Amino acid sequence: MKLISRPGAGTLTGMKTLVITGIGSPLGRAVSREALNAGWRVIGVDRRELPRPLQDVTFVRADVRNPLFPQLLRAEHVDVVFHAAFQWRISRTYDSFENNVVGAMKVLAAAALSGVRKVIVPSSVLVYGAHPDHPPLIPEDAPFRGASRFGYIRDLRDIETFLRGFGERYPDLGITVLRFASILGGGVRSPLARYLALPVAPTLSGHNPLLQVLHVEDAVRAVWEAIDEDHPGVFNVAAQPPQALLHMIHLVGGRALPLPEPVIRPGSKLARFLSRNPHQ
Repeated sequence: MKLISRPGAGTLTGMKTLVITGIGSPLGRAVSREALNAGWRVIGVDRRELPRPLQDVTFVRADVRNPLFPQLLRAEHVDVVFHAAFQWRISRTYDSFENNVVGAMKVLAAAALSGVRKVIVPSSVLVYGAHPDHPPLIPEDAPFRGASRFGYIRDLRDIETFLRGFGERYPDLGITVLRFASILGGGVRSPLARYLALPVAPTLSGHNPLLQVLHVEDAVRAVWEAIDEDHPGVFNVAAQPPQALLHMIHLVGGRALPLPEPVIRPGSKLARFLSRNPHQ
């Protein structure tokens, strides 16, 4: 683990320090810009080398599971950690489980042992699942009913279950969980964003569900409020009003292809093809 200083970086008296894991992600980069504009010192951590340097960000190429990660937090007097290192994988793999679930555990443990004041963890409303008996607005205390056959949902559920117990053991560490609706824009490759990028989007014949989405700028604003202010707890973050799926497909210039339920039900050949993650 090597600290790579950028011009203007360094331990500056009176300047708050933010560590962003997964700094190479669209959300990580956007939050770093917000923090820099507000006068924070930003240290970015990522497993991979950045394609291009981020101006005024101190970059550390490292895995958060590295035993030296707690030393980094202590040595740099880190105030807040934004843990954005999450892999969206349809099928759960050893690497995605280690990165997502074990990585989150290591980050929280390192923060608790290093004097960090708070940790912000992005999650997703996908943990609730899609069920006809859901209320129009799902409360934060609703049970997790998301389909565990999807790797990313299973990982998010495991992470949040761990966070709940961890927060009880370390009440002095402020933990904020932001369950985002599907994020669109800014290069974010959410499952819904990939779906809407299809020139022809398969839909369930006779259905036009309402969906809540979130622009990446609003997601960044929510993260920044959790960083700059104290909001421990779990929060659903979504935009109003909900949008009809067919209208969304039309807005992005796509074309809907209505299909009968047996053709696109989970497990069918078409469903497996459409759900393939291009980054797997």
